[in-house]
Amino acid sequence: MNSEGVKPLAIVSTFYESVGGTSRFVENVRRESARLGYAPIVFSPDMISGRPPHHVKLNGSTQLFIIWNTFKSLFEYKPVIVQCHAAWYLIVGCVLYKFLRKLINAQSVSLLTYKHSDVFGDMNGFQRILCRIIDEGTDCIAFPSHYLRKSYLDLIGCTNPFKTKVIPPGCTPPSINREEMERVRHIPARERYYPILTYVGLFAYESKVKGLYLLLECIQDLVHTFPQILLLIAGKGSFEQAVRDRIECLGLRDRTLILTDISNSYSVLRFSHLHCHITFQDSFGLAVLEALSAGVPVVASSYGEIPRIEIPGLRVVDNRRDAIVISIKAALEKPPVVDVDLLHRKYSWETTAQRLAKPTDCYR
Repeated sequence: MNSEGVKPLAIVSTFYESVGGTSRFVENVRRESARLGYAPIVFSPDMISGRPPHHVKLNGSTQLFIIWNTFKSLFEYKPVIVQCHAAWYLIVGCVLYKFLRKLINAQSVSLLTYKHSDVFGDMNGFQRILCRIIDEGTDCIAFPSHYLRKSYLDLIGCTNPFKTKVIPPGCTPPSINREEMERVRHIPARERYYPILTYVGLFAYESKVKGLYLLLECIQDLVHTFPQILLLIAGKGSFEQAVRDRIECLGLRDRTLILTDISNSYSVLRFSHLHCHITFQDSFGLAVLEALSAGVPVVASSYGEIPRIEIPGLRVVDNRRDAIVISIKAALEKPPVVDVDLLHRKYSWETTAQRLAKPTDCYR
């Protein structure tokens, strides 16, 4: 504890400065941890010269620099609880800090790693062994979904499976960023568009934008039924130009709008008639919870943990063009009512933060 009797809590995160699920997850955990009496601070050591990692080529020397930066930041802050969100090289820095604090100060450090995505599925045999060795140095390995935990144990394994835990994200009540909301409100001729569909995501992985490409093809079909349809896309990343090129190729320039400077998804969701979460890579579907929390019905891919959310207002669909088009039409013709109260009872950020702050409870 520090001089005020508050436990320092370090949250080490990748993608923290980006528009994406990890950054929103970490920010909510930071806020709730402070309410619970901890002293949380977020480190994002993979920022190189002010640029997030999906804009930087992560070669060996860059990764070594990030490992050192992680270790140095932690040693300066001296937290007794550390959470590491994604990226194996960040975990290495955290494990080194945990080991040396024990060696030098004889002080135990609780270390939890949180696996936000299934990128480990692309690892070769050597990388999987390395990942397992690194993770053995942690107290708890947490996942947002049962699907992701099972994938991890099947691909990488764990000496003690009981140290793995499913800790789902919470759901944030809608908040307002008035500047962003006004920017969306004043989209030229916005009133003439109907329906307005939304998509929120990070254009950093090919598997992510693959889902957006499929959604764009569905919009191409839906134009015949809804000639004034508009797809609002909030996101940014290294695949942004590829997304713009695909829009041009499909002839959808007048039916789509990309907003890269939106940090609050509710600024877009406020004007949405239906949120579409079509994806081929998703550990949980935080964007689905956020849209439902705003009272916006959702059509989402039957991928990962999404089918287990089971909240009225959510339609889960296979990643087939015809099936998605049919589901979108049905949701627009007879809009479902979202059970927001059930959603907030089922998914609480306070509960998530409490469980993340106590890694050793994994064994209980």
